Amino acid sequence: MIDINTEFSPEGVFKKKLTNQIHNGLKVYEIIDGEITGLSIVENPANETKAKIISKENRTSGGVVLLPEKLIYRINPFSGEEFYIYFTKESIGKLYTKFRKKNWTKDEHLALTKMYSEFIPESEIAIKLNRDQEEIQIKIKEGGDSFRNMVIVIMAQNNKTIIDISRRLYISNFELQKIVSDIGGELRENK
Repeated sequence: MIDINTEFSPEGVFKKKLTNQIHNGLKVYEIIDGEITGLSIVENPANETKAKIISKENRTSGGVVLLPEKLIYRINPFSGEEFYIYFTKESIGKLYTKFRKKNWTKDEHLALTKMYSEFIPESEIAIKLNRDQEEIQIKIKEGGDSFRNMVIVIMAQNNKTIIDISRRLYISNFELQKIVSDIGGELRENK
């Protein structure tokens, strides 16, 4: 792997708690909660590590985003206060879990749709995607008509019957035929 001159830095809103520590004469805050809203690529990362190229072909790089207990120098842009912050292993885990629940990759969306189309139970899908079953149910619900239509297309391509598709989507055969007609398709009963 090849080092590159950039690294990742989390962007977001963080809740901090003042500690009894002083470092270089400055206050130290522990990050106890919050939300990562995105990741930036920076040239001088606070964690002092460099990203590595994982795959030139796929244009993929990887690296450290946060290190537990690493003191990070900060300046409040409004008050000018200088201080340090740090994340614990637990707070990093909590932030990661929240970030991951909100941010699904395209591959995860596709895998969810395919597995759902194959009648794999939501509990098994959750295990395979390393997510909570509740996350799977929320993503299916959020997908709405678009998710439903993708399931119909995949199941039809896999020669599933109208009855199979209706059963998987919990809709009547009549409703299914109407949906397919509305999106300009046609389903035929397989023999």
